[in-house]
Amino acid sequence: MALSEIGLDPDRPDKYADHNRINDILYRLVSVQQDLLSQRYAPGLSRIGDQLGELDDSIVGLNLQTAREMAWQVAVLRSDVRWMLVEKYTRWILSRTATGGAYLLLRPKASPETMAVLRDIETNEFDLSSFAETFHNYTERPP
Repeated sequence: MALSEIGLDPDRPDKYADHNRINDILYRLVSVQQDLLSQRYAPGLSRIGDQLGELDDSIVGLNLQTAREMAWQVAVLRSDVRWMLVEKYTRWILSRTATGGAYLLLRPKASPETMAVLRDIETNEFDLSSFAETFHNYTERPP
């Protein structure tokens, strides 16, 4: 919405290049932000992040880039087509995209047992070594 309000013209290609340069800056901040969130709200997540290495940063970075590209495309549509229905539709699609992800995070369809384990991981009260050993022993049992 901010892109639409500011305007893409004149110099649309230059503004798009700037928009994409911001993606690179935001990507470099992903790991820092994850560390800060983990420290503040879910200390156990840092262990998972450590095990995943760059994978989680890459996934978040790709999602961020995809979301920002969608924002650019919405701004292009709103700039090029000045029509009330387009404005209403783009507001609706951005709202659903943003709140849809939040809804999935707030309403997971996991069993209570799974949710309890996830809460233990978040609070750093989960013994990953024991779990891995139990899992390994379970998978080695003959059928």
